[in-house]
Amino acid sequence: MDDIYNHLYLKNHPLRYWYYGHFHESWHAKIEDVMFHMLDIMELREIPPVEY
Repeated sequence: MDDIYNHLYLKNHPLRYWYYGHFHESWHAKIEDVMFHMLDIMELREIPPVEY
C-alpha cells in the first residue's frame, strides 16, 4: 500500500483521502493535505463525494 500511495503522490494524483485498517484502533490525521483514516476492526466510514 505504501508503494501505491507513493506512486500516486509522485504522479501528482489528486489524493484527498487515504483509508487503511485492521489495526485494532481508530486514528485519523491530515498530512500534506491528505486525510488519512486508520480504521478499527468492523469500523465503517462513508466516503465523501468527489468534487470536480
